[in-house]
Amino acid sequence: MQTPVIIDKPALIFVGLETSFIHIRSPDANGHRVIGPLWEQFLERRDEIPHAQQETAFGIIYGRDESQRGHPHDLQYIAGLQVTQVADELPSEMVANRAAGTVYATISDGSSSAT
Repeated sequence: MQTPVIIDKPALIFVGLETSFIHIRSPDANGHRVIGPLWEQFLERRDEIPHAQQETAFGIIYGRDESQRGHPHDLQYIAGLQVTQVADELPSEMVANRAAGTVYATISDGSSSAT
């Protein structure tokens, strides 16, 4: 396994496909069934994303407020690309998400530089 590279990044905006999943520490965990198919769907549609900044795809995990969860252990997963701006109209079923500026750990699959 490759060693993560630590990078200080400003706020980032992503556009991609999103799904809910139940995290692995829950007895109801289902990430292994939903995240792979989401990536397959995203990879087929990634060229539809306007204002994509680079070729590197990102997996973003975040939690919603408890009142918005369908299960106590729900998390959200977005397979997406970083964009320079959000288009007035997003492709069907796609979402935009802003990640606050912070320090990130990146891991490359070896096919390109992940920064």
